[in-house]
Amino acid sequence: MTSEELNELSEKNTVLLEQYKLYVEMMDRTSQRRMDSGKYYLTVLTGISAIVPLIFGEKKILIEEFGPILLVVSILGLLICCTWISNIASYRNINSAKFEVIFDMEKKLSYSCYAEEWKILQKNRSKRYIQFSNVEQIIPIIFILPSLVLLVYSITLLF
Repeated sequence: MTSEELNELSEKNTVLLEQYKLYVEMMDRTSQRRMDSGKYYLTVLTGISAIVPLIFGEKKILIEEFGPILLVVSILGLLICCTWISNIASYRNINSAKFEVIFDMEKKLSYSCYAEEWKILQKNRSKRYIQFSNVEQIIPIIFILPSLVLLVYSITLLF
């Protein structure tokens, strides 16, 4: 190889390494947005859930009068949970695509750290490794259950 070819190869490797660093940082930011999104949904659902005890704590007015409010709260809770689950699935797809790009870039680098990490996780799958998105989806599902109970209860109050 000539020195010009070596310089060109070195320059391509430097550019690839910089692109790789930037892309990994972008993936990390996407993961952070995903976590922030989860915190947002959790805060909103917790706030909505706080309305119900306030209604049931009111002694002066009959619970039956709150049927429409409980119906709206339950439907709102269900819609937010469904949106959150959809959001989790979307971020899962984005992260999967980003990892595919990273794995492809790593084929051109001297060491494929993310690809190796994934191989190790797959090999040791029986050792309590559960994908984060699977664990993450449990939280909105937990919030769906009381929303469904509240929905049924509010419908019985109205009819």
